[in-house]
Amino acid sequence: MKTTNLFFMLLLLSIISLAQVPQIITHQGFLTRANGEPYDTTIAMTFRLFTDPTGGSQVSTDQTFSSVTVTRGVFNVSLSLSGVAFDKQYWLEVVAGGQTLSPRRLLLPSLKASRVE
Repeated sequence: MKTTNLFFMLLLLSIISLAQVPQIITHQGFLTRANGEPYDTTIAMTFRLFTDPTGGSQVSTDQTFSSVTVTRGVFNVSLSLSGVAFDKQYWLEVVAGGQTLSPRRLLLPSLKASRVE
């Protein structure tokens, strides 16, 4: 009986160790005009991952969306992380309507974000 339990525990640990980082993440952003007024529009956006906040190497292919809906400044996109090994920190660069936004954002793990009104 003890041998069976030990075998089951080792099998379970082996399966857990094979778990990987999700290959798709959801990114939510807030887009405003220079005067701080939030956008209400549909806009083309491109997303890129880099190894540094200001320079560095691009580690993902461009992910371009031709029409992202922005409502009261808020937008949501799902980004593919296929082929990205999360063995270091990465920064997300966003291009909205042809304009590269600054600064790049550090990717951080988050279980769920909530908004209270």
